[in-house]
Amino acid sequence: MQTTTHERDASIFDSTIEPEAHSIASTSTRRGRGRSKNISLTKLIKDTGQKLRIEIPEGLSRPVGKYAKEFKTEVGIICRTYAPLACYTWPTVKQEHRQIFYDRILDKFDIDLHNPRLKKAINSYLASTFKNYRNRLHSHYKRVGNHREACQKPYEGVSQEDWELCCNRFCSEEFQKVSKKNFENRMLLKVNHCVGSKSFVEYLHETRDAPISRIELWHKTHYSQDKGWSTPECQMLYEKMITLQSQPTEDDSPPLTDDEICRQVLGTRPGYVRGLGHGVVAPPSSSTGLYNSQRVEELTKRATAAERQSQELAEQLQRMEAQMESQRQQMEAQMEVQMAGQKQQMEAQMDDMRSWQKNMEAMMQSIMAQKMGTPPW
Repeated sequence: MQTTTHERDASIFDSTIEPEAHSIASTSTRRGRGRSKNISLTKLIKDTGQKLRIEIPEGLSRPVGKYAKEFKTEVGIICRTYAPLACYTWPTVKQEHRQIFYDRILDKFDIDLHNPRLKKAINSYLASTFKNYRNRLHSHYKRVGNHREACQKPYEGVSQEDWELCCNRFCSEEFQKVSKKNFENRMLLKVNHCVGSKSFVEYLHETRDAPISRIELWHKTHYSQDKGWSTPECQMLYEKMITLQSQPTEDDSPPLTDDEICRQVLGTRPGYVRGLGHGVVAPPSSSTGLYNSQRVEELTKRATAAERQSQELAEQLQRMEAQMESQRQQMEAQMEVQMAGQKQQMEAQMDDMRSWQKNMEAMMQSIMAQKMGTPPW
């Protein structure tokens, strides 16, 4: 992304006008209009009595529609207030810190973050906003021109401790090397749009009732009635598109579509649709699509094999359960037979004991009768 684009995007969430370098060095500074407080959002919530519904249609990764502007501004304020400056990029922000961002968004907006597609889009936008905020901090640091003085002039709203952490990062050899490389790459860019901070997807959403082609969108976003083409390269690319669009086809083959023309003229880049900006979810490239197709086929085979194995295990488990039930029944039957035999044996023993007891009683009566001289009969 070009530096000018960063500055425009950053203005969405931080409207403070920074003083010029010479002003910082002196005691006088320009008064800005102050930080955005998103008063319009507060008024809308008060008037409607409910949270504002955010719209992110299929195929897009940026909010569009009625409340997109208020959402952008609020996300900027949230980032400016809660951004963990110890983290350099959004992927390094821990989940507990991300949850703070999610909670603040859900305080005022109606959006289903349990939906994976919507949560991915919100994370993408938070990553972009976080990056733009870090860029503004770096711009403030460079504007002073001296590391020691810059450390003493923290960015508005940033604590001294966090600011010194940022300054140490900005002056590190690793950061300077990456920053220089990015600056050199931006100098090589020959294409820049002229629609300000409005994203291309917002522009497309506004014209959805009278859709425009991608080639026409390129003209509207890179040509101004007052200033003409933003760069000569933009004009050259547009003329190539028009030439391809007007070329006759051979052998009655179908004409090139606008998407095919734009891919041919503007080129392709993984994860990005040239001419439509970062708000559009890029379709998979042919190589990626082939890889995904092969991957899906492989996973399908694995799933089929796993399902077959699962069925076999289920059948084996059923057989084992039936076998165990049969063994249980056999054991119960054996135990019943054994217990019945033991019972009969015990009853026989009891009969024998009762018979023995009777014999003993009779014998005792005979002995007692003999002693008393009385015949037992």
